[in-house]
Amino acid sequence: MTEQFRARYALARYATGGVVVDLSSGNYYLVNRTAALVCDALLTGEVPESRVASDLSIPREEASLLIAEVVAGLSEPEVRTTPPGAYHFFPADSGYVLRHGDRTVLEVDAAGDLISLPTADPLREPGLLEFYVRALAPKLLFQRGVTVLHASACLMENGRLLAFAGLSGAGKTTTARAFAATGLQLVSEDLLVFVPGEPEPRVALEGEAFVHAWARRVAAQLLRGKGKVPVGDLSPASGGPTAPVEAILCLDRTRRAGERLTARPLDDPDALTALMTHAFLGAREPENWRRYLASTAALITAIDVREATAPDGLERLAAAVPSYISNSAS
Repeated sequence: MTEQFRARYALARYATGGVVVDLSSGNYYLVNRTAALVCDALLTGEVPESRVASDLSIPREEASLLIAEVVAGLSEPEVRTTPPGAYHFFPADSGYVLRHGDRTVLEVDAAGDLISLPTADPLREPGLLEFYVRALAPKLLFQRGVTVLHASACLMENGRLLAFAGLSGAGKTTTARAFAATGLQLVSEDLLVFVPGEPEPRVALEGEAFVHAWARRVAAQLLRGKGKVPVGDLSPASGGPTAPVEAILCLDRTRRAGERLTARPLDDPDALTALMTHAFLGAREPENWRRYLASTAALITAIDVREATAPDGLERLAAAVPSYISNSAS
């Protein structure tokens, strides 16, 4: 059982629980402290029953039953759960595709070097095509060792970034603009490009601008019927001036209420799943999922991730932002 478990699952474990990724499908599970211990024993120990029995002070027979229960709970579903949103990545025979609903809009080779339009019903709307090419950037950069978070951000007066993560419609761009309206620098409206190899997480301040320019160029080539268009050099996306990230506020449309912008801390497993929600790799290789889990776990270890509640409506939000900035500075 242990070898099969190690081949299929990866774990990020914390004092309060953990997150388990199914490497065969990309599904991930938020698990409690006991289940995290069981998974850790299966992944690291030669005799997991002995480890579980010792750590939980229970008979070995009971430990065996507990292990079987946890494994059974992780075994379903065996196919990827479709994440929120209208467009997603899916593995394909030649690499992977980007689909909007049932329509394939872009194709990428397995190495992530060539982008092409599908032969059937190719998209010909310039603005929409550029949007889809831009959506490829986080995956292409990840394949090159660069972590990208779907988030907006402003540079605070202390020289550190305050980022806003959320699904489409959560208000991350609107919130960032409300902060920028107070005089802060708007760094990104959708993409945060992290600089690889830094001792603390740092974001390339010009990363989003580079991605936008790259997407316009590639979309134009695709529309001119260039066939398979080379991705080109993406390294400038993580170059140039940088800034560290102070905090990430996780926004949700269902938490638009009240007159104040507030944020509560998330424990590590909840913070990790909150950030993992904002990417969809469409990967086949287990090592890519292991790397994805590790890179996201590294972010939540170094960055304060909070669940935010924000006022509904532009006027209420604009009125709440100065108070939040003042309280944060103090």
